[in-house]
Amino acid sequence: MKAVKICLIVLIFSLMALGYVWHSSADLVQITTIVTDVTVTDNQRKIAFNVDTDGLHFGTLAHRGSSGKVVVINNSDEYSVDVHLQAKGPIKKMITFGINDFVLEPHTSENVSVQLSVPSKVDLGSYNGSVKVYFRKR
Repeated sequence: MKAVKICLIVLIFSLMALGYVWHSSADLVQITTIVTDVTVTDNQRKIAFNVDTDGLHFGTLAHRGSSGKVVVINNSDEYSVDVHLQAKGPIKKMITFGINDFVLEPHTSENVSVQLSVPSKVDLGSYNGSVKVYFRKR
Protein backbone atom coordinates (compact mmCIF):
# COMPACT_ATOMS: atom_id res chain seq x y z
CA MET A 1 0.00 0.00 0.00
CA LYS A 2 2.87 2.37 0.83
CA ALA A 3 4.45 1.74 -2.60
CA VAL A 4 1.14 2.60 -4.30
CA LYS A 5 0.96 5.93 -2.41
CA ILE A 6 4.53 6.77 -3.37
CA CYS A 7 3.84 5.94 -7.03
CA LEU A 8 0.69 8.04 -6.94
CA ILE A 9 2.56 11.01 -5.44
CA VAL A 10 5.33 10.71 -8.04
CA LEU A 11 2.72 10.52 -10.82
CA ILE A 12 0.92 13.62 -9.52
CA PHE A 13 4.15 15.64 -9.33
CA SER A 14 5.18 14.45 -12.79
CA LEU A 15 1.86 15.54 -14.27
CA MET A 16 2.11 18.91 -12.52
CA ALA A 17 5.63 19.43 -13.90
CA LEU A 18 4.52 18.42 -17.40
CA GLY A 19 1.58 20.82 -17.17
CA TYR A 20 3.88 23.67 -16.15
CA VAL A 21 6.28 23.03 -19.02
CA TRP A 22 3.41 22.83 -21.53
CA HIS A 23 1.79 26.02 -20.21
CA SER A 24 5.03 28.01 -20.09
CA SER A 25 5.79 27.15 -23.73
CA ALA A 26 2.20 27.35 -25.00
CA ASP A 27 2.29 31.13 -25.43
CA LEU A 28 5.70 31.09 -27.13
CA VAL A 29 5.00 31.90 -30.78
CA GLN A 30 8.49 32.45 -32.18
CA ILE A 31 12.19 32.31 -31.35
CA THR A 32 14.58 34.18 -33.63
CA THR A 33 18.31 33.52 -33.44
CA ILE A 34 20.81 36.19 -34.46
CA VAL A 35 24.44 35.10 -34.86
CA THR A 36 26.98 37.26 -32.97
CA ASP A 37 30.77 37.48 -33.06
CA VAL A 38 33.75 39.66 -32.20
CA THR A 39 37.53 39.32 -32.39
CA VAL A 40 39.56 40.68 -29.47
CA THR A 41 43.03 42.03 -30.26
CA ASP A 42 45.79 43.58 -28.18
CA ASN A 43 46.55 46.13 -30.89
CA GLN A 44 44.76 49.40 -30.02
CA ARG A 45 45.33 50.59 -33.60
CA LYS A 46 43.77 47.57 -35.27
CA ILE A 47 40.04 48.16 -35.27
CA ALA A 48 37.85 46.54 -37.91
CA PHE A 49 34.16 47.04 -38.68
CA ASN A 50 31.78 44.56 -40.21
CA VAL A 51 28.56 45.92 -41.71
CA ASP A 52 27.16 42.62 -42.93
CA THR A 53 23.44 42.26 -42.21
CA ASP A 54 23.31 38.48 -41.67
CA GLY A 55 24.09 38.81 -37.96
CA LEU A 56 25.58 41.02 -35.26
CA HIS A 57 29.22 41.10 -36.34
CA PHE A 58 31.08 43.49 -34.04
CA GLY A 59 34.36 43.27 -35.97
CA THR A 60 37.74 43.53 -34.22
CA LEU A 61 38.07 45.38 -30.92
CA ALA A 62 40.80 45.89 -28.35
CA HIS A 63 40.45 45.41 -24.60
CA ARG A 64 37.97 47.91 -23.10
CA GLY A 65 36.70 48.65 -26.63
CA SER A 66 33.01 48.73 -27.44
CA SER A 67 30.72 48.68 -30.41
CA GLY A 68 27.00 49.07 -30.87
CA LYS A 69 24.45 47.80 -33.34
CA VAL A 70 20.71 48.29 -33.71
CA VAL A 71 18.28 45.43 -34.24
CA VAL A 72 14.78 46.16 -35.50
CA ILE A 73 12.23 43.88 -33.82
CA ASN A 74 8.99 43.59 -35.81
CA ASN A 75 5.56 42.29 -34.87
CA SER A 76 3.58 41.57 -38.02
CA ASP A 77 0.91 39.58 -36.16
CA GLU A 78 -2.64 40.58 -35.23
CA TYR A 79 -1.93 40.33 -31.48
CA SER A 80 0.49 41.89 -28.99
CA VAL A 81 3.63 40.01 -28.00
CA ASP A 82 6.01 40.11 -25.07
CA VAL A 83 9.59 40.31 -26.32
CA HIS A 84 12.62 39.04 -24.42
CA LEU A 85 16.21 39.11 -25.68
CA GLN A 86 18.93 36.86 -24.32
CA ALA A 87 22.62 36.58 -25.26
CA LYS A 88 23.99 33.03 -25.49
CA GLY A 89 27.42 31.45 -25.81
CA PRO A 90 30.95 32.68 -24.99
CA ILE A 91 30.09 36.23 -26.07
CA LYS A 92 27.11 36.62 -23.71
CA LYS A 93 28.92 38.40 -20.86
CA MET A 94 30.01 41.16 -23.27
CA ILE A 95 26.52 42.00 -24.58
CA THR A 96 23.91 44.35 -23.12
CA PHE A 97 20.60 45.55 -24.53
CA GLY A 98 19.26 49.10 -24.55
CA ILE A 99 15.76 47.77 -23.91
CA ASN A 100 14.55 44.31 -22.98
CA ASP A 101 11.36 42.62 -21.79
CA PHE A 102 8.90 44.88 -23.56
CA VAL A 103 5.51 44.65 -25.24
CA LEU A 104 5.23 45.01 -28.99
CA GLU A 105 1.78 45.89 -30.26
CA PRO A 106 0.40 44.44 -33.53
CA HIS A 107 2.04 45.76 -36.71
CA THR A 108 4.69 47.78 -34.87
CA SER A 109 8.46 47.62 -34.51
CA GLU A 110 11.05 48.61 -31.94
CA ASN A 111 14.69 49.57 -32.47
CA VAL A 112 16.80 47.77 -29.86
CA SER A 113 20.41 48.82 -29.33
CA VAL A 114 22.83 45.96 -28.73
CA GLN A 115 26.09 47.02 -27.11
CA LEU A 116 29.21 44.87 -26.96
CA SER A 117 31.92 45.86 -24.47
CA VAL A 118 35.21 43.98 -24.30
CA PRO A 119 36.43 43.57 -20.70
CA SER A 120 39.96 44.67 -19.84
CA LYS A 121 40.90 41.13 -18.82
CA VAL A 122 39.69 38.73 -21.46
CA ASP A 123 41.76 36.37 -23.58
CA LEU A 124 42.62 37.46 -27.11
CA GLY A 125 40.81 35.65 -29.89
CA SER A 126 37.43 35.18 -31.48
CA TYR A 127 34.20 35.03 -29.48
CA ASN A 128 30.86 34.01 -30.90
CA GLY A 129 27.38 33.17 -29.78
CA SER A 130 23.90 34.38 -30.50
CA VAL A 131 21.11 36.65 -29.43
CA LYS A 132 17.82 34.84 -29.01
CA VAL A 133 14.65 36.89 -29.40
CA TYR A 134 11.63 35.25 -27.74
CA PHE A 135 8.10 36.29 -28.73
CA ARG A 136 5.25 35.30 -26.40
CA LYS A 137 1.62 35.95 -27.21
CA ARG A 138 0.00 38.27 -24.64
